[in-house]
Amino acid sequence: MKLGICDYGIGGMGVYKTIRFNSQVEILYFSDSGYIPYGKLSATELKERLEFVFSFLKSKGVTHIAVACNAASSVLLDHKYTKLTHIIDHAVEMIQCYRLKEIGIVGGIQTIKSNCYGNKLLNIKTHQRIAQQLSIRIEKGDLHSKEMIRDIETIFEPLQDQEYILLACTHYPVISKLINNFCPTSTLLYPSHKMAEWMLQNWNIKKGNSVTQWYTTGEIEQMKMASKKAFGIEITDVKKVIIS
Repeated sequence: MKLGICDYGIGGMGVYKTIRFNSQVEILYFSDSGYIPYGKLSATELKERLEFVFSFLKSKGVTHIAVACNAASSVLLDHKYTKLTHIIDHAVEMIQCYRLKEIGIVGGIQTIKSNCYGNKLLNIKTHQRIAQQLSIRIEKGDLHSKEMIRDIETIFEPLQDQEYILLACTHYPVISKLINNFCPTSTLLYPSHKMAEWMLQNWNIKKGNSVTQWYTTGEIEQMKMASKKAFGIEITDVKKVIIS
């Protein structure tokens, strides 16, 4: 088998690291950072884009797809694909295990405006905040600038009294220490590991040739720099592609 992990950018590398540490499966990682930010697309436009992404992955021999992007996942809640899983389902399952009455949620524009979490967590009061600029900064390799800290303070200030906060973007865990500095009493939830663990348990992905292929529609050097800074992943061979 061959596993495809896709995200708008480098956020899905959190899922990748857990899978690669526990498995030798062949992996293709796809970053669509050269395209219009997913948060700025309508649901219809995003669905159409994902069809092109999935077709590309399948053309490269991918048999199982992990969508490690909340914005993309927000339009896949009722998908009919086989051998495809997405981050929102795993986040919802994780939250439900805590039996919460309310939760803070931060995510990109598409994730929050679609109310995909509110629609799934019907018995939990959600306090949602758009944090699109955080992932943009992380994609640029900005993990601790004054501007990043200012953005965190502005976004999280209304959530400081929340016992639990879901980081509904796979980029955000890399700045979790900065977030916790501002919200010291909050428990931050990020489902990347839960998603990876589910795949390890439910898909036969333990064995393989340990090969990883890297593809992006964006800038190669930018991806290399950001992945090293944010996730400590050294990438030596990235192929730039155009898909449509």
